[in-house]
Amino acid sequence: MRAFLGVAVTEPALAAAVSLLAELRREVADVRWVRDEGLHLTIHFFGALPADRLDAAVAAVAPAAAATSPFRVRLAGPGSFPGGRRERVLWIGASEGTAEMAALAGRCTAGLAATGFAVEERPFRAHCTLGRPRGTALSAAARGAWEQAAAASLPAFTADRLTLYESVPAQGGPLYVPRAEAGFGQAGSASAGFGAGTGA
Repeated sequence: MRAFLGVAVTEPALAAAVSLLAELRREVADVRWVRDEGLHLTIHFFGALPADRLDAAVAAVAPAAAATSPFRVRLAGPGSFPGGRRERVLWIGASEGTAEMAALAGRCTAGLAATGFAVEERPFRAHCTLGRPRGTALSAAARGAWEQAAAASLPAFTADRLTLYESVPAQGGPLYVPRAEAGFGQAGSASAGFGAGTGA
């Protein structure tokens, strides 16, 4: 299965992010915007994760979550991967909580590498994916509308858990289904088979 680790966007930021997405859907065409549910900041991307290694992955990152205290996150500022005029992923960054997320990502990477999982060597960049252009690049008008809308600073929220999501292909874009979670500062709180749900 395709899987990744993330920090869920929760209230009050979630409602503001959903409103932002509604505005973007109205103002910016030719972008496949994500679903409202399950908005998150990506901590680690597995790519393909064999189902029989799910428990091992959860166990590998549980100490990282246990060593992390809940912290404030504020989403702010538009960005894209890669940079420049050939955007493949449009995201909103963070103005608070970046150091804590980077530290969490580093601990997760270390735990996964020690357990034999492949890890990326690229520097961590805190981001919440909002959409993917359907073509090779945004028009100038679309880029301007995107940057203006995504420039707003959203309300802060408290990050208190790490979630392992499965990305399930579906019409209209993938569903992000929680498969396991580990609460911050709670040793031994990782639980494989966390209640399934859908998101974006």
